[in-house]
Amino acid sequence: MREKRLLRPWQGIIMIILAAVEVFIVSGYLSGMFGLYGAAINELILLALGVGTTVISGADLKAVFQFRKPKMTEVFGTLVLWLGCYLFTLMITMVVTLFFPEEMTEVGTGLSQMFTSVSFFVSIFIVSLMPAVCEEILFRGAFFNSIWNGLHKKWPVILIVSVVFGVFHGSIWRFIPTCILGIAMGYLMFETNNMFCNMIFHAVNNAVPLILLYGMQAVLRMTGMEQMMNEAQSSAAGISLAVVGVDIMWGAVGVFLIYIGNYLLHAGKPGYTKEIFSLKK
Repeated sequence: MREKRLLRPWQGIIMIILAAVEVFIVSGYLSGMFGLYGAAINELILLALGVGTTVISGADLKAVFQFRKPKMTEVFGTLVLWLGCYLFTLMITMVVTLFFPEEMTEVGTGLSQMFTSVSFFVSIFIVSLMPAVCEEILFRGAFFNSIWNGLHKKWPVILIVSVVFGVFHGSIWRFIPTCILGIAMGYLMFETNNMFCNMIFHAVNNAVPLILLYGMQAVLRMTGMEQMMNEAQSSAAGISLAVVGVDIMWGAVGVFLIYIGNYLLHAGKPGYTKEIFSLKK
């Protein structure tokens, strides 16, 4: 029986270079020809790169892509952690929008038009479920594992993978929020050793804004205000300081929820306090 090998850093780097060619060159042609369905093809290519690199390298698939049935505390902790990160990144997004309203509006409008070009259920599948599986297999699976086998240091590995993850989303305006979410998912992977938790986090993060988008459009159509909203978006008027102030307060709530989510992830595990707020030093 042949001994399973480790996935090496150079193999992960070659994989990421190939993925970059797909994301920054090939995906443009596919999206131009097939719209949102082209994005689905892109996700399948990323999935094939992650699994294919692992298989060709002779690495152990079970060691690279770690799956097990998550505990309820882990699932709930993942959801609370996501909500905290969502509120925190929303605060950052609003601050960036305050200074660069036209650029942020242009990015948001372009994505909204693409997402709503198909039916709701098709959009949920392509925008939420497929990235949750395919991108996690590539980034927090194969790439994370390959870099870990070279560095064996928690935070450098998490940060490297998160920065690459942020860059791959192709927008300087979305880089910081995406990178923060990548850090959260990298931490989640390291602490749980369970890709199911990452996929839940990723799927919910992509699904909730999509559900809100479709819901808002449905309300606007029923009230006859859809055209007015489109004109308001195209004007890129920006946001007020009052709105940013409210989002900063929500960002503070987000930090608290991140703490609670982290507590739930480790609930019942040896070496972690049983109290939510421990006074022990």
